[in-house]
Amino acid sequence: KQGHGRRGVKAVVSTQSTGEAVDLRLAFQKLCLDEKFEENKQAYLEKMEEKMGILDTYIGKGPFVLGEKLTYVDFMVFEYVSQIRKFAPKRVEKSGNIVRLLLHIRELPQLQAFFNSEEFKTVPINPSFAKFIG
Repeated sequence: KQGHGRRGVKAVVSTQSTGEAVDLRLAFQKLCLDEKFEENKQAYLEKMEEKMGILDTYIGKGPFVLGEKLTYVDFMVFEYVSQIRKFAPKRVEKSGNIVRLLLHIRELPQLQAFFNSEEFKTVPINPSFAKFIG
């Protein structure tokens, strides 16, 4: 029974973390494509900080979202938050667990060849017609 309960908690953390990461990315993309980008930017940033705080709590002390095990959730958070970080780096830096996770993934030896290749692109993150391309 104890093992089942532990898996249950990890499943909840995984689901909630995925949801928060997707919410962050969708709201960011919506803002970037919005004709009223400048008008809506501040409201987005405030909501983003709230969502980042929730995600930061789910991530905890890691090193990964689910503790010692690297999962797809870690890569989702890495991709989505890395994109948002280009837009609001100082605000992302306030979320210590998220920043630590991003750094930990960036330093994984198994991914170094990819991160150093031409295939790894950090820009653009949005289409050319967006108000923020990246």
